[in-house]
Amino acid sequence: MEYITAQAGKKMLCIEKERVEAILMKPEIWRVPDASEEILGIAVYNGKLVVYYRFDCKQEALCGILVRDDGGGVYGIAAAAVGEEGLSREELEPVMAGTVNGIWEKKSD
Repeated sequence: MEYITAQAGKKMLCIEKERVEAILMKPEIWRVPDASEEILGIAVYNGKLVVYYRFDCKQEALCGILVRDDGGGVYGIAAAAVGEEGLSREELEPVMAGTVNGIWEKKSD
């Protein structure tokens, strides 16, 4: 299966390619006071608010990957770098299962 990869801090996230809505360079993300730890902030995309998840990204987001969720909405992932890779599902484990779907991380040995 083809994945878009996102370097988020020390994590290399793998996003199912068919779920990717858009990849943005230097998205303008606004911090949300008192938001939970996994929320980096919010941004506007096509006139709608998008929640950006932090994952392991501590620095400014050089890239924003917008991902379609199961309900037809879109959420964002902040990343330092973006790429593309073909991987098998057996090499991956889900990230934040139940919160965000379609995002994986390579299994560690």
